[in-house]
Amino acid sequence: ELFLTRLENLLKQTAYLCRDQLSKADIAIFPFVRQFSMVDEIWFASAQYPKLKAWLNELLDSELFLGVMQKYPTWLDWNLNLNSNSNHLSQALFKNIGF
Repeated sequence: ELFLTRLENLLKQTAYLCRDQLSKADIAIFPFVRQFSMVDEIWFASAQYPKLKAWLNELLDSELFLGVMQKYPTWLDWNLNLNSNSNHLSQALFKNIGF
């Protein structure tokens, strides 16, 4: 919790961790704060870190995060799709290239 307090204090001084613009520090620390917030969501929701929560929510809603977190079919889904009878064209194509 000491670390979160330090982040909260930094965010009281500037919009982001190091300055008033997004920096590499924000991008580097963000995943850890995100994971931490998910470990005990009830505790984090009630914790007194308003600046940190606002910072986290802004980054969670950012185009950068949403773009990299886009969901794609997993390899297993793709593999199962190739083995289904409904996708003969894909099966033939991938069989010809060694899949």
